[in-house]
Amino acid sequence: MLAARDRRAAGQRTLLARYRCAVVSLTAVMPGPVKDTPLTRATVAAGVDAVLAAVSLAGWPVLERLDHGGPTGAEVLLAVAAPARALKRALIEIEEDHALGRLWDIDVLDINPVSGTVAILSRKDYGLPPRSCLVCGGPAHACARARTHPIADLVAIIESTAHAHFRCH
Repeated sequence: MLAARDRRAAGQRTLLARYRCAVVSLTAVMPGPVKDTPLTRATVAAGVDAVLAAVSLAGWPVLERLDHGGPTGAEVLLAVAAPARALKRALIEIEEDHALGRLWDIDVLDINPVSGTVAILSRKDYGLPPRSCLVCGGPAHACARARTHPIADLVAIIESTAHAHFRCH
């Protein structure tokens, strides 16, 4: 997990340095030790399709795409020539409106113009509440940190949601 996180962060830094534009990082929400399955790969692919459709509709070009896979699951990075705040807003709408939106972890990163450091835009920047827990509806980060729910319950909800979506499409 740490190696995958380091690889993702290195890819993000590379794209930010190369293009000096917003970078989208997309992974599937999948707790537990098994993160790379055909279902999680399909879920990430659907997320990428949704992101690409949104950026195309807005007229924002994708300058580069990096795909990674492995035991930690599918990860996709996109360098997008877009205002980072507007891009994050569009992607929040996808997370909120798409049937699979809650199963994606979509981050938007940008270079802070004042400090030159990497900034990750969050829902809080838009006055929105944190993402809700799939089981109880409370703040997801609090439930995850406290390990409030059994992993099997979370995985069952994630798989049920994804299977229902893919059966309909």
